[in-house]
Amino acid sequence: MKTRHCTETVIAELINAAYGKNLTAREKYVHRESLRSLVRLAKSELALEMKTSVRKLAGPLVFTQPRQKTKSGQRIDAAPERRQHQLEFNQFD
Repeated sequence: MKTRHCTETVIAELINAAYGKNLTAREKYVHRESLRSLVRLAKSELALEMKTSVRKLAGPLVFTQPRQKTKSGQRIDAAPERRQHQLEFNQFD
């Protein structure tokens, strides 16, 4: 048995409350998909707002350019100054 998500249940109840049971299958489908699109849009807007808030709090260093990966999954640093041998505690006197 497939579980039904809370969002889908609320969408179905909203459609039934607004239009009743006298909608055709196509009309129900159009309304359901429209509401799903609004939910996806709201989720993406929330994620963007959260990222913006984190950037404001943490400063510009949190979200730098994404690192490239090789085929084996190893990361390639774009800037050599990010490498460990450049850090202060690894300098020789």
